[in-house]
Amino acid sequence: MVSPNNTIPQAQEPEQEPIHELSDKELEALAVRLDVEHAIPQSKVQFKASPPPVPHVAKGVPKLRAVPPSTVKSSAVPPPVPQVQHTETQQVLGELNDILGGFPKTEILDGGNAETLKEAIRSFVTKSGYRASAATDKGVNYKDHNEDCVVVSPETNMIAVVDGMGGREGGREAGQYIARALKENPLNVKSAIEKAKAMMDKNLDMSGACFLSARVMEQKGKKYLDVNQAGDVKLIVYDKNGRVKNQSKDQSLPQILVDLGIIDEDQALYNQYRNVVIGGISTENYLETQREALEGLKDPKKYPKDAIKAFPEPGETKNYIVPVESGDRIVIISDGISDNFTPKEIGGMIEGKTQEEAIQEISDATDERMMDEANIIKTTEAAGGRVELRAFSDGYLSTPKRDNRGIAILDIA
Repeated sequence: MVSPNNTIPQAQEPEQEPIHELSDKELEALAVRLDVEHAIPQSKVQFKASPPPVPHVAKGVPKLRAVPPSTVKSSAVPPPVPQVQHTETQQVLGELNDILGGFPKTEILDGGNAETLKEAIRSFVTKSGYRASAATDKGVNYKDHNEDCVVVSPETNMIAVVDGMGGREGGREAGQYIARALKENPLNVKSAIEKAKAMMDKNLDMSGACFLSARVMEQKGKKYLDVNQAGDVKLIVYDKNGRVKNQSKDQSLPQILVDLGIIDEDQALYNQYRNVVIGGISTENYLETQREALEGLKDPKKYPKDAIKAFPEPGETKNYIVPVESGDRIVIISDGISDNFTPKEIGGMIEGKTQEEAIQEISDATDERMMDEANIIKTTEAAGGRVELRAFSDGYLSTPKRDNRGIAILDIA
């Protein structure tokens, strides 16, 4: 078995094109017109002005509220970014494209040495003028390394979150194989995943990773997401008012139990098997253990046949289309976030906020749950338990959980 410390063959990086250094006047003009500080984050170009760091603000959360409100506001949070007309954004980006000779290349974010999610925020503008922000970190009081990563491809309007299966040796390496393959080939996800799978089988034993990628497409005036999913990384589409319009279906054991009618959706939020993934991209050895785990549930005499037919096939990537429209907000998150909050709760956190503010809010909320995980569970049990209270003592519906975190947000213009 390959340990996480073994050297993994690195994908060959494409030769970088020469980067044109902008003058101060050009930088200031672009910064004002785009109204973003990191429109070209992986280039050598740096905007002079950047927002001050946002200090951690502990929020008091009312007990037993399903969607705890944010009662404390930090004065250090940057003001909302004014909306830029799509046509003007396209014009400015066209000028930027001419100056730099191309849009930013696809980039993998791994969080670096960030101590918390909000310290790792990166923002982008895609070729089609969509704003995107992303961040990932190792989580609070969890592991000393991060098995999540985020892939952003501004040139192809694609964002993806990858989650190495932390319960398996080599989860981080498996996730990196997927991320590198998506970076090399963001337009052909099927081919990219086949390459990543081959690398896993060659270099790892019982390992795997989950991922979900979404690319914004437009045809005949209609916009939609081309989604590829394997595992329990979650996609949520919110409307302009923060309401959930659509969401992906987890490829996990609790979701299968819900489909079979063994537990309901509320029980899935605190089910003891919620970290068991049935799906993901894994080595052949690990796929066999997943298939064996499913066999015991494939009994048509006990469970609905339609539910059994809908079981995810371990190792397969599910491809589907999700319609979107201007004003929608696309959020992709790993289970370090989705296991702590429901889509509705997340919608309440991000409504009316910029992408950066939304990630800061989610960062603070998950920080608190991860730091106070044991006490939240203990207090809930002492007060009657989750079943009786219908929520945990901090007001949220899901069991608090420590894990790596990954998030990507894209707003549809």
